[in-house]
Amino acid sequence: TNLGNKIENLQRVVIVAVGSSADICRGLAADLEYNYNIPKESVQICEAGRNYRELMANWREMGALKSTAVFDMQELELTEDDMVIAISSSGRTEYTSGALSYANDIGATTLTEASNEATALAIALG
Repeated sequence: TNLGNKIENLQRVVIVAVGSSADICRGLAADLEYNYNIPKESVQICEAGRNYRELMANWREMGALKSTAVFDMQELELTEDDMVIAISSSGRTEYTSGALSYANDIGATTLTEASNEATALAIALG
């Protein structure tokens, strides 16, 4: 399926990233508006990067960041009419892969960008 056609029929695009990868989100949001005519009001950035160190300090147990991502996606009332774009430099960020897994589970369109193909993001896509 042509990505452009899929994007045009979406309700909303949610871009998920953590830390330095979150810097890419703002440029991508502008790119979506310019190249695909997606209004900036339809693009949401879900960025854990602002408080990532705090998240890591408070969520010591394994899988807690994935749970936080699922909670955040539920708070956004993510549906199958949305697209989630997950960005991770390492491809191993639990928060990002958790959001991507949740999006897949509910039938949302998903897209990933990572430096390493053989990572948790690739696995989360199935």
